[in-house]
Amino acid sequence: MRIRDAQVGETYLIEVPHRLPAQLYPDAAGPPTG
Repeated sequence: MRIRDAQVGETYLIEVPHRLPAQLYPDAAGPPTG
């Protein structure tokens, strides 16, 4: 997992499943868009 990618949002979702809390990726705040 790349925590630093959380800043990007989309990049983090692609690396990790959307099972993680929205707190890790507030920019996306939802399931991976693809």
